[in-house]
Amino acid sequence: MLLYTMPFHGSRAEKGSPFSGYGFFAHGFSGFAEAMAQAVHDFRSIIDYLEFTGVDRIALTGMSLGGYTSALIASVDDRIQAVIPNVPVVTPDQTVDEWFPANKVVELRSRLSHTDSELTKAATLYSSPLNYQPLVPKDRRLIITGLGDRLAPPEQAEMLWEHWDRCAFHWFPGNHILHVSQPDYLRRMTRFMRDFMFD
Repeated sequence: MLLYTMPFHGSRAEKGSPFSGYGFFAHGFSGFAEAMAQAVHDFRSIIDYLEFTGVDRIALTGMSLGGYTSALIASVDDRIQAVIPNVPVVTPDQTVDEWFPANKVVELRSRLSHTDSELTKAATLYSSPLNYQPLVPKDRRLIITGLGDRLAPPEQAEMLWEHWDRCAFHWFPGNHILHVSQPDYLRRMTRFMRDFMFD
């Protein structure tokens, strides 16, 4: 099991960042796209290393922005045996519109820069997993989401589910932080991966 630190998080955060992950969103959607490209590159480098050391099966999961990243990586690297995005956001432009008070700041920025919503939507396509076909087979995709999640609303996971040909889906009661019945989805993840990851 390997946990990797995404760009702009933890020890990779820029000096003076007000919170971990700040740099992902601090430079608009072009900066976000660049950060996502770096995150994908980083993980593919990790896969290279794992293969070099003899690892022959790799499953990927991530929560929130990690769910977004795992869904994107599953669309660009065919060495992944399974992918399990957990409470993923797949259209950050739409999600930010629902986050108060961040939506007011974004609205002001868009007004001052004369940027309309269609232009913003187009800018997010490069790094969106909804813009690419998954390389992981359908029976090895599982999406997990919370019924009461307001940070990554269930509609986000449903968009990915539709794009991924209605693959396996698990709902849990709870929100982005409080994963009620987490043991249930952890058991399901284990069952889901058993046949091709463990023997």
